[in-house]
Amino acid sequence: QALLREELAELQSQAQRTEVARGRLERRNSDLLGKVDSHRKQLEQKEADYSQLSSQLQARDGQVKRCEDGKVRAGGGRGVPVLCS
Repeated sequence: QALLREELAELQSQAQRTEVARGRLERRNSDLLGKVDSHRKQLEQKEADYSQLSSQLQARDGQVKRCEDGKVRAGGGRGVPVLCS
């Protein structure tokens, strides 16, 4: 009977250690999920920023092209300067 009590005490101790470890793992998992969410939001913001910059660059490229085309037409290819804003 003493042997059974000893075994029971060891199993209870092991169960308690397991519960403590499980609690630590759950907290760590929760922390990591929070970080993932934060990083995802940062990435989405950066992608939106890059998209906006890309659109601005394309618009600027279009302005430069129109300006250059206007220079060619206005100068007739004779080197007459045409200012672009």
